[in-house]
Amino acid sequence: MLVTVHLPSRTNIKGVSKELLAGQRARADWRSVARWSADVFLQRLPESCQGPRRSQLRTIRLSDGVRLRYRLNRGDLQSVREVWLDQTYRFPADLGSVKTIVDLGANIGLTSVYLASHYGSECLVAVEPVPANAALARQNLALNGIAGEVIEGVVGPPEGTAYFHDAVHSNVGHLAHHGRAVKSFGIRSVFAHLGVDAVDLLKVDIEGAEDALLDGDRSWLDQVRALIIEIHTHTVDDLQIVRILESEGFHHIPSSSVYAHSATAFVRHDDHAG
Repeated sequence: MLVTVHLPSRTNIKGVSKELLAGQRARADWRSVARWSADVFLQRLPESCQGPRRSQLRTIRLSDGVRLRYRLNRGDLQSVREVWLDQTYRFPADLGSVKTIVDLGANIGLTSVYLASHYGSECLVAVEPVPANAALARQNLALNGIAGEVIEGVVGPPEGTAYFHDAVHSNVGHLAHHGRAVKSFGIRSVFAHLGVDAVDLLKVDIEGAEDALLDGDRSWLDQVRALIIEIHTHTVDDLQIVRILESEGFHHIPSSSVYAHSATAFVRHDDHAG
């Protein structure tokens, strides 16, 4: 009797190798390296093979002293890789002094921690619609002594109630016409939590709702000095987003044009010139 054996693809092998090597460079101690290496393999196994530890939180320490907490969830591990190994949100220009950060689509708080750790922050506000993700984001901020507020909900007109489609993987849920009811906040309401008028850095990763964020009244952009955006080109017109932000006085820095994996960024012309 012949048994069919499904071998991992070359792409999967390459992906695992990359994550393991990057993990060895970035992790601070052997326990963190071992934890990360085991989880890279475990999250690729069927759930039935992952055992009772699947739902337990993991905590690793990086070489710069940052501590990250995550779950054995493909979305969580992808976010660790994208934010901390690929440095997707490394801003491709000199931002100078950064005092205020707003993180739209915070997930488990990895980008909030990255931005505050690399650029400084006196006040940070993060918005995340999934309660379990928001709770973990609070833990990641607290683990690293970062002062910040996590708001559970989504950003976009109108204020009130929106509907969110939850996904198995923690980083791909999105707004929908039907689903779980969540609070919807206007962007100015979110900014008000900072207690100041200026937003030095706005990060946006809202799974295809970027065009809705920029629809209608855009005068709130006058408060923003720089943006870094994950543009989901399969659902939005990226060229239109670029045109809108350039018309509002921002200089466009295309994704991966300065650093290999950096997201699309925009900075005020006067800041860029300086």
